[in-house]
Amino acid sequence: TKIHAAVEDLRAPDHESLIISCSAPLLNKWLVPILSRFADQFSDITIQIDAKFGIADLTASGPNVAIRFGRPPEPGLYSEEIFDETLLPLASPVLVERLKLENPEDIRRAPLIHDDSLTERFPSAPTWSHWFEQVGINPSQANRGVHFGSYGDQAVDAAVGGVGVLLGRSLLACNDLQAGRLVSPFGPTIALSLRYYLVCAAGTEKTPAIAAFLEWARKEADATKAIQPEF
Repeated sequence: TKIHAAVEDLRAPDHESLIISCSAPLLNKWLVPILSRFADQFSDITIQIDAKFGIADLTASGPNVAIRFGRPPEPGLYSEEIFDETLLPLASPVLVERLKLENPEDIRRAPLIHDDSLTERFPSAPTWSHWFEQVGINPSQANRGVHFGSYGDQAVDAAVGGVGVLLGRSLLACNDLQAGRLVSPFGPTIALSLRYYLVCAAGTEKTPAIAAFLEWARKEADATKAIQPEF
């Protein structure tokens, strides 16, 4: 009957759900600014964001897919690399002009910002001390300045605000660099062995909602890489 059909229509889901696991810094600095494009393209998919620092288990009940930063995911998962990562000096144009930051040696007179969240997770990751040594400056003063212990995006925001010069991650800074809120006044850059990966449970990469997100994220990553400045 028509009434029965109407009841069944109410019971039948008219959309798919997708739970995405992503760290808060990457969420704030890369995913959120572009997420409207996914929502516009796939309006039938309901999105839930699971923002946490730990590595979430990917299950049928969620999270279904993750963007992870670090080393290659463990066996038994489907994964694909979408970004590599580079550390580079970052500062606001106003600070660069005020302090006349033109050469690596000028770092001696600049306040420093530290993204300690990187070394908290990866103790061997380079720091300002490594950078000082690389350019031949005594690293004894490389620990001065402001330290951010958990949220790398806050360190980037501090650099935008003129607090100091950050040795920061290029992807977290990509939108601020593109908009001119940050510049890299000088090198050198430091390439990391850590990468960003799209990850889901093996065998689920072809399910409609996950496949749609993977394809979309892949294209967005390529678009981001195309506009990143050359260092």
